[in-house]
Amino acid sequence: MLYNFIHYYFIILLLFIPSVHLKLTSLQPTEEPYEENEIEYRAEKSESEKAGRKDKKIYKKMGHYDLVVVQHYYHYDVNQYRNISGHADYDVKHSPYKPKGRGGRIYYSIHHHYYYWLVDCKPPHNCRPPWCKPPPCKPRPPCEAPPPPTCEPCPPPVTCEPQEPTTDIFTETPTTTLKKKPTTTPTKKTPKPTTKGTKPTTKKTKPPTKKTTTMPITIPTTTPTTTMPTTPTTKPTTKPTTKKTKPTTKKTKPPTKKTTTMPITIPTTTPTTPVLTTTPMPTTTPTKKTPKPTTKRTTPKPTTKRTKPTTKKPTTTPTQKPTTKITTPTTTTTAFNNCEDMRDFYYGRYETTILVNVTKYPSAERCEDCYKEMFGHDIYNRYSYFENLTDERTVKFIDEVNGMSKSYLKKSTIRNYLKQKLTTFSTYDKYESYKKYGSYYYHTIQTGLKSHPVLKRSTEYDGKGETFFDVNKMDKSGRTRLVDYTFTSDGKYMAYLLSVDRKYFTTIKFKDDTGADLEDVLENVIVSKMSFAYDGYGFFYSAFATKDGEIISDMGVESVYHSLFYHKMGTSQKEDVLVASYTDEKNIFVNGEVSADGRYLFVYYFSGIGNSKNMVYYYALDSIKKDQIKGKLNLKKLFTDFDAFYSIVDSDKTSIDVFTTKYSSTGHVIRVKFSEVSKGPSKWKKIIKSKSDMVLQDVKVAGKKYYIAKYLNHFTNVFYIVEKDTGKHITELSTEKGKAMFTFSSVDTNRFFIKISSLRLPQVIYTGDLSELEKKKDVTLTKFAHAKIKGIKESSFVTNTLYYTSKDGTEVPMLVYYKKDISVSRKNPLILEAFGSYGIDSLPEYDPAALLFANHFHGILAIAAVRGGGEYGESWHEAGKLYKKDNTFDDFISATEFLIRLNYTRPSKLAIRGIREGGLITAVASRRRPELFGSVVTQIGLLDMLSDDAFTNTPSWKSEFGDISKNKDFDYLLSYSPLQNIHMPKRPIQWPCTLFTGELVNNKELATQTLKYVANLYHHMKSGIKYQRNPVFVRITKDRGFHKNIDIEQKVEEVVDTFAFIKETLNIKWRY
Repeated sequence: MLYNFIHYYFIILLLFIPSVHLKLTSLQPTEEPYEENEIEYRAEKSESEKAGRKDKKIYKKMGHYDLVVVQHYYHYDVNQYRNISGHADYDVKHSPYKPKGRGGRIYYSIHHHYYYWLVDCKPPHNCRPPWCKPPPCKPRPPCEAPPPPTCEPCPPPVTCEPQEPTTDIFTETPTTTLKKKPTTTPTKKTPKPTTKGTKPTTKKTKPPTKKTTTMPITIPTTTPTTTMPTTPTTKPTTKPTTKKTKPTTKKTKPPTKKTTTMPITIPTTTPTTPVLTTTPMPTTTPTKKTPKPTTKRTTPKPTTKRTKPTTKKPTTTPTQKPTTKITTPTTTTTAFNNCEDMRDFYYGRYETTILVNVTKYPSAERCEDCYKEMFGHDIYNRYSYFENLTDERTVKFIDEVNGMSKSYLKKSTIRNYLKQKLTTFSTYDKYESYKKYGSYYYHTIQTGLKSHPVLKRSTEYDGKGETFFDVNKMDKSGRTRLVDYTFTSDGKYMAYLLSVDRKYFTTIKFKDDTGADLEDVLENVIVSKMSFAYDGYGFFYSAFATKDGEIISDMGVESVYHSLFYHKMGTSQKEDVLVASYTDEKNIFVNGEVSADGRYLFVYYFSGIGNSKNMVYYYALDSIKKDQIKGKLNLKKLFTDFDAFYSIVDSDKTSIDVFTTKYSSTGHVIRVKFSEVSKGPSKWKKIIKSKSDMVLQDVKVAGKKYYIAKYLNHFTNVFYIVEKDTGKHITELSTEKGKAMFTFSSVDTNRFFIKISSLRLPQVIYTGDLSELEKKKDVTLTKFAHAKIKGIKESSFVTNTLYYTSKDGTEVPMLVYYKKDISVSRKNPLILEAFGSYGIDSLPEYDPAALLFANHFHGILAIAAVRGGGEYGESWHEAGKLYKKDNTFDDFISATEFLIRLNYTRPSKLAIRGIREGGLITAVASRRRPELFGSVVTQIGLLDMLSDDAFTNTPSWKSEFGDISKNKDFDYLLSYSPLQNIHMPKRPIQWPCTLFTGELVNNKELATQTLKYVANLYHHMKSGIKYQRNPVFVRITKDRGFHKNIDIEQKVEEVVDTFAFIKETLNIKWRY
């Protein structure tokens, strides 16, 4: 009784005596007292003088812990609310308070919650977010060991069944064996949590009818907020975060239940050197150590010598942990379905506004007997009917998944804003392919939002010119587009390549210099260069054909080979002659190119599309008359192994200049005589030597005496004028930093053109005149066609290059792009991308979607140059292919940890996006480390590494990833293939919010892989992760028909769906 009276009297003092409140707050042993909160409180208090105000202060005595909870209630009318509604820490509810004389306005109640821990900065046992806050300071060492803390548990909003002990990662099951029949997993008993060295205090009541165990909680410390680091060595500055949430439940003592109060262990935060390690998530089992993630492989990982990072490691940086701050989202779905949903939502790990019960996902028919045995493993193909896109079951499943994703994404309130801004950011005149043939300069221009570009010509490079060919007028339906064009050296005849309905098979047509059409038409052309011979008398092109030279129009025909054909102008295509093919192996692509002087035909053999390794043969066209090509040519050898990249830059009567990666992973140019090629490198003369710090990407002839060499220097292209005879670098051309979209130069003219694009710059074209070098002057570049976006300043955005250390110590570069005036902290949304295959660099170009994300979401775009790409030449590519593919995944995951540790973002605000081979990276990374990502977008992803279809059964694919017909390759592919490695994470980790996309027009094989993967994923979710609420959607683009603006409309719609998904799953705001 006396205690209750003193308690009540003390509450009265709290309400009316400010000095008591100040005295209590001064008791906290903190290095950073709540000064900002006090200032904010006074400001809000003064602003609310004219509005109704009620203050409520509660003092609670909880065992050895003194807790003061201060709640301030302010009532604002509509106008006042608009001024403060952007504050993230307000809990806004409709207010019943309505002052007299205020009219019929609607009022809102703004709730502030401040928590002060008064003793040792320790929270009481069993208090979990959002009802208990972590300490904002370090505890003072006690004078004597305090007794074990005991307190009454803070009740959760709903009563949930006891859950299993949780870990921050899931334990992967072995992927080396696949059982023929599904087995039922026995239900595991929930072990009782124990705390080492601490005896739990148990309060007994009547014999219980049901035993409820309250689980101990380890509450993570608040996470620091940092300013933008310009280098990896920037040390973030910390600032405490305050959680504000009002408890809504009352404490009750169940008379028939036995409640066990467990002690709690508070981990101390120790600053560590920021070596890239796994960033753990908060766990609800403080007594067990979280094991490190391990991935079991069927084949031992090849041992490689670890390289030490070449840059200085960052200074001491606090280990990042996810914030405990809860931001109540505005959901577009039902708030909560059950107690597990509410618990996981309030746990703070995910912030998605879209919540989906796993029972709502569509099911697909499974065949449990559909499998084949490969090297001792049963490889199931439970959804084989998806390979037939016209099957009723396939059509039904596509309609169901599309309907489900559309029903959620259409609710996004910013769809119209997304469409408007994407249209604005895409509206500028796009110039392409400046070339000179004869006396005319030719270029294409796509004005505004027109479907396809128009080919124009003029006698001056900067003249407006006349329209020479308009594909929009030729086909008003918009189904036909201009792919490429070329002329004879004198400009008398033009050949142009047309694609209808974006099909693989294309058509070549011809015009003369007056614009009149010629009768020649070449159909069923595929993967072909175009090259005139004998001054327009003949023409070389490529197509698929039988051994007898019959051109085919159906890729389903067996025993066909990509072949080179010769067409005599003025004759029918049926009379064309097969001059070269490669019948020893399928999927070898053949292309022909006539030298600038017309003397030689160089024939290139590529081992699949996208493969950078090739062979080169040649034939002397001047050795026969133009009408004597009657059959296969007797080609002579130049480079006869698929061991490097070879490209003929220039030639004369006796020798050739070759750009190659042979004996140089970063590329160089050699000169060798035709007669001495077979004698090997000893006869090579290096014209342009390789550079260790830059990658040589292209070399073109410019005038009679020079080359223009294009290099890749980290995330930008640089250009040099090189003397042809000596290889001397005369001068570097001064251009904007970015990606070279095209470079044109010719032996017939001294004028050259370079187009640059970057994330900040849609386009700018430079032109220069090499004749200035003859006057001993520097080459002056003239800038024109500089595109600008309405309402956007290029200077408002910045790009920086960061370097981080991967798992094995390798230093990896990463580009970050963001708006200059944003304050970067863990609240920032971030999209991370990578490709990492086929030696292709990740140099970015202008992207309206990236500009939209940076400008209107204040987001950060990061591009990781992971191994497998071409950022550092062929050696960088080799380090991420075949049995070293895990390096690619490790680099990507390390990039994620690096960004989180340096406070660019946090897991719940981090999205990853990958296209095709990049989709393989996102699929593998999100499965191995699901706790790192808030949202995942996999577009046309490579998800089944064991499939044997037209996409994977090619020489280029096998040389990049492996051959499933070989035991060693099979085992390694099985170890990471997404479809065969679907495993559900353990509680409380959920499968990340994921959006899969696919196309049925040009990517049927990958669309089939996507359908199989998603159907299997839905099945696992329904049976193994019932607490999953993060959405997993699929968007399959069908052949919707064609009309004038179909390309633009499809692209805009796809981007709108993608960013509507990212916006809702990361719970980020649209900035107007």
